[in-house]
Amino acid sequence: MGDIFHIFACFQLVGNLNCDFFVLNGYLDIKISDYFYLKNMPKEAWAWEFTRRNPLYLAAWNKHQSKCNGQTVITKREMAKASKFGLLAFSNPNKTSEHIDIFCSPNTTPSILKCSLIDHNHSEFKEGMILADLDLKLTYKQSEDGNSHLLLKDKTSSLQLIFDVSLDLNTFFDFEIHLPAFYNRSKQIKSAIKLDQLLSCKKFQKIKGLSDFKSDQYIEILFAIDLSYLGYSQREIAKKLFGKESVLDGWNGNNDHTRSKIRRIFASGKNLLKAGHRAFFEA
Repeated sequence: MGDIFHIFACFQLVGNLNCDFFVLNGYLDIKISDYFYLKNMPKEAWAWEFTRRNPLYLAAWNKHQSKCNGQTVITKREMAKASKFGLLAFSNPNKTSEHIDIFCSPNTTPSILKCSLIDHNHSEFKEGMILADLDLKLTYKQSEDGNSHLLLKDKTSSLQLIFDVSLDLNTFFDFEIHLPAFYNRSKQIKSAIKLDQLLSCKKFQKIKGLSDFKSDQYIEILFAIDLSYLGYSQREIAKKLFGKESVLDGWNGNNDHTRSKIRRIFASGKNLLKAGHRAFFEA
């Protein structure tokens, strides 16, 4: 039985990855600074950036699109297929983490809080929390299994809740959080504390998603992946990342430091594309 925590209130990309936000005056103009917005993003955003570039995900998305009939409720079939990529449902890979709300799969993301409503008479409420008053964006989805999924996010943080019933966001509701007795308990407690702080302050506390070192490393990898997709050679990518002098001094001959560094970047990128959400939530 779980406890109850009560809270009131070198590779090739497949498909056609949209690079519209890189286009200036009709030409592709991709710069590493275009990726700097990711530095303050939560782990969910980083996981999405690698997932949406994964050739297997692109193929699964295209297959899903061909069979999708514009349903508003997420089907069990879609959830099963999307969960392989750490997602609750398929999302458009042409959209960056800055322009999309990503719902993670409860089966693969230990930070998602499982909640149940508590039945109260409205007169029992001494004070209430109106979700719309919170200083963040709310997105709500329903799934065919009868669950409701609520995503609370701002530019630097997010929190996902799953309820075992349909929600009416226009009414007050009280709920309790079910924490596991053992498995992933510490990650769930961190999420519960995060929710408690959110409800107290009406906004997320600033919590850094990744270290500066990791952020810079992953930005270089994403930049290299996209340049490769656009047809740049590894040598040309090295010039973009490290400058012309680094290629002259560290590519051929006795010193191949830059060439080796680019190879490591692509090797890491290949592993991160393959791992996707697991690289960020199973560590």
